[in-house]
Order: sequence, then structure tokens, then C-alpha cells
Amino acid sequence: MSQANQHIIYTPHSKIDKQKWDACINHDPNGLLYAQSFYLDTLAGKWDALVMNDYDGVMPLPVRKKMGIPYIFQPSMTPVLGVFGKAINTNFVGTFLQAIPASFKLWDISLHHHNSIPGESDYRIFPRNNYVLDLSGDYNSLEQQYHTNTKRNIAKAMSSGCTIKSDTTIDDVIAICRVEFPGFTKVEEGLFEKLKSIYLHYKNKSVTLGVLGPDGILSAATFIFFNG
Repeated sequence: MSQANQHIIYTPHSKIDKQKWDACINHDPNGLLYAQSFYLDTLAGKWDALVMNDYDGVMPLPVRKKMGIPYIFQPSMTPVLGVFGKAINTNFVGTFLQAIPASFKLWDISLHHHNSIPGESDYRIFPRNNYVLDLSGDYNSLEQQYHTNTKRNIAKAMSSGCTIKSDTTIDDVIAICRVEFPGFTKVEEGLFEKLKSIYLHYKNKSVTLGVLGPDGILSAATFIFFNG
């Protein structure tokens, strides 16, 4: 799709077609859970959007106000957002950014790693570190790429009697998070409850795992979401 065929409009939250929105995210090879409508509804609350044509491309705009002035923010537990759709390239990303209404005086947007800004731009850009792992290969292929220390730690955990618990619950995960990451409750009240709501909504696309120590006590837990 050429730039000439782009028609990007600012769409307030009440006018967003959630079904078409989620379809657009799912059809993007780089579509992320963070950009799904339910995830945004839960963690961003108020979010508007930029929509290209008939949802060929989209960009969520989480909105807050300070002293009556609207600004775009990056929601908690949402590492990246940005532009999603079919055949999104650098020029598309730049065009989306130019389409953000001037009424938003401040932006705090973390673009995902497949978005890039045109070489020359008027935007203040700050590079941020993120870990993106390609897990499409089989386990043996992935294991060969482990750092030596990682292999050593896995072997040590297995020899000490640690075992995987496949029936870990989301409440188990949250209980550990409350202990290990108490600061999250200070950042945003009810954040873990929102996380549980997201897990339950996408439960058929997720798995919950835990690690039991030699004493049988749960020492670590996580849940993983799958796209598609």
C-alpha cells in the first residue's frame, strides 16, 4: 500500500470498532497483546485511536488529562504500543505520528521494535532497552543459544530437586508478585486485580507455570500469553 492510499483519521474511543480493531492487531505478524482492545480497556481506561482506511492500520492513543490538558501516556504493564497493521513501514509510522491531533501537547509513546521513525524528524526520541526473544524454533534449537550460566543454573535447579508446577493459578502468580514487586501497588492502585482480569479474559490463550523448590514450596511463578 502506497502513502497515497493512506487515509488516517482520529477516532474517539466511543467510535472504535473493537472487532475490526482486534482483527487488525491479530493480522499483523508483530501484533501484541498490549494493543488488543480488552487489554487497553483494562489498563489504559480511556484510549482513542488513529485508524487508517478500514482498519488496515491502527495506533492506540491512551489519553489522560492534567490541569484540563489532554496528553498521551504509556499505560502501566504495557511496555510498548505503536502502529500496527499490514505492511507498516517507516513512512507509515511517520504519517501516523503526523496525524496525532495538535490538541495533545505531550506524548509519551513507546513504539514496538518493528516501528521506526524517519531519519530526519522533529520528534524527541529516546532509545529504550527491551528484550525480544524469537521463540519460534524448537526447544533444542533454543537451548543451544542459552548462555553458559543459564545452562548451569538450570542444571543446578534440576539437581537440587526443583520441579515445574503446571497447575499454578493466577492467584499464585499475583501472590509472588506482591512480595517481589511491591512498588507496583504504589504506582497504580488495583494493578494486580486488573492483571487478573486480563488473564481470565485471555485464559484460553495463556498458560500458567510455577517452580516448586525441594521443600515443595512455590518459589517462582509466571503466566504466558499467546498471540492469535
